[in-house]
Amino acid sequence: MPPTPTSLASVIVPTYNRSGLLARALDSALSQTHSALQVIVVDDGSTDDTETLVKTQYLTDTRVEYVYQTNQRVAGAKNTGIAHARGSYITFLDSDDAYEPDHIALRAAHMDEHLDIDAIHGGFRPVNGGYMVPDYYMPGQMFDLRGGHLGPTLFMRAHVPATVGGFIHRDYGDDTEFFERVTNTVRTARVDWPTYLYFRDSPDGIVNDEQMRRDTSSSQPQ
Repeated sequence: MPPTPTSLASVIVPTYNRSGLLARALDSALSQTHSALQVIVVDDGSTDDTETLVKTQYLTDTRVEYVYQTNQRVAGAKNTGIAHARGSYITFLDSDDAYEPDHIALRAAHMDEHLDIDAIHGGFRPVNGGYMVPDYYMPGQMFDLRGGHLGPTLFMRAHVPATVGGFIHRDYGDDTEFFERVTNTVRTARVDWPTYLYFRDSPDGIVNDEQMRRDTSSSQPQ
């Protein structure tokens, strides 16, 4: 039997011009065995039919909220989502990724049982790609995510973002920089349930954009 949903979890879904992928993410969020959810779609100034998609197909579900803002990049969209969150727990879902059905239930139950922990992270499976990403700390190098942190797997108590000061925009690595402040400030633990589906084939994914930028830069005259 799945864990009983005792605590509201706010899922923040920042998105920009991804109407073709967003339904996969939202369908997976709304199919969670943990039903006590608030799903906050933060439309970061999309010019495609994202607004129409959400309003016609998802706002009939009272768990879904839609917030539109002028473009503020990923860090700004996540901060907007945090400002609208009402849950005891806050987590994220990139608009080109998806959850397995028990993703939230496992984490909420773990946090309910471990009151000494403020945040957990980990537990993902790459889809259509591997574990290697551009290294945040060492430009030009690649890093194996199995030994690090995948940003949207962070699952935290509601006080944590305010405690550490929210997200700060970076050209690459907003999640890593935020995670550093979380681990340096509050009690954090790792879990290994591979229930976050990390799709590697989105051409506009920030990791793919960063790899292309670095590849292009390295090919230019010094």
